Amino acid sequence: EATPDGWVLVIESRRFARYVHISDAHYRARQDWFHLPPNRPVRVPLTPFNANDTGVAPDGEIRAINAHAPVFYR
Repeated sequence: EATPDGWVLVIESRRFARYVHISDAHYRARQDWFHLPPNRPVRVPLTPFNANDTGVAPDGEIRAINAHAPVFYR
């Protein structure tokens, strides 16, 4: 989601997700390596690595150690 303060990822899982990690070429997640309870959306603000990247849309992946596969976002 684009917000007035920047980009925010909204993440939700049907199962408990352990050690959720967010990887993006242009952004750092302000919250990383966290547990995600089922059916409870979490909003994770993204901070650009470089001030020139603020207009670049997020493009990365979300992983959890107990997930079958990564989830990609764009």
